[in-house]
Amino acid sequence: ALFKLLDADEGNVIDLEEFVTGFMRLKGLAKCVDMAKLNYEHKWMAKRITSFIQRTDDRLGRLDERTARLFAGAPPEDLGSI
Repeated sequence: ALFKLLDADEGNVIDLEEFVTGFMRLKGLAKCVDMAKLNYEHKWMAKRITSFIQRTDDRLGRLDERTARLFAGAPPEDLGSI
């Protein structure tokens, strides 16, 4: 995890400038700002993922119901849209 934080250009190599800049960023005020940004982004992404999971679960539930009715012999017009 520390390597990924220091490898700013994602080149899988940490040069001297990345090393020094990375460690300077991980201390003091910059660390607080970075942590606040990371926390904000985490909350934003968690809300989006939760919403996606709920929508997907709802749609899969409706699909499951319609599939069960289809296999039980319900006419296609009674199945509605997904």
